[in-house]
Amino acid sequence: MIVVSTTGERSYFIGSYYNTLSPIKALYPDALIENSDRFIKGMNQLMVGSALCVNKVIKKRRQEIEAMQTKDLKNDMLTSLIIANTEYDVNYKKNVGEELYLPMIDIEIRANILEAFAARTDTTANLFSYITYYLCYYPEVKQKMLAKINSIFLQNSSFQLVHSDLSKLKYCEAIIKEVEQMIPVTNLLERYPIEPIKVGGYEWSANMMFQF
Repeated sequence: MIVVSTTGERSYFIGSYYNTLSPIKALYPDALIENSDRFIKGMNQLMVGSALCVNKVIKKRRQEIEAMQTKDLKNDMLTSLIIANTEYDVNYKKNVGEELYLPMIDIEIRANILEAFAARTDTTANLFSYITYYLCYYPEVKQKMLAKINSIFLQNSSFQLVHSDLSKLKYCEAIIKEVEQMIPVTNLLERYPIEPIKVGGYEWSANMMFQF
């Protein structure tokens, strides 16, 4: 699902994995299975291998968009990133006040796509599982949380939640951060500078992978 929503392309990861376990092979063309195999191997090599795969996908999608123009454009994340702030964007505005909105370059698009793969549904699902566990373990915290929510969003009303209302949920935010400290969902972050930078008093060249 994460592949379809980000790139608009169907993946055959399960078929590929099935073929490694069963003597009876999946009923998919070999080329599709091989493409999925290459992508999995690229992801296993972290940013270097997966970046090369994503670069090819971005290039292919740009060509498809140019060929289709505005006809039947896909609604996936990759297409949205490519057409953002271009004539293909239905909300296109070149300038907002004094700020100039420019289309995203490939390296920016790639970073967003890789972030979507790295921060996929498992991390969010696990975080909420941990939160649920601790709320059940500490019922007094759960009751206080519900009381805070009910004091902000009145029950039996026609209230419509908007994004700005989330800033009012300070206690909920504190619970999320506390659980994250107790059981971190992930223990690895990566940064990939495109220009030489200075960190910790040291000079680092471009394209240096930082993991922390």
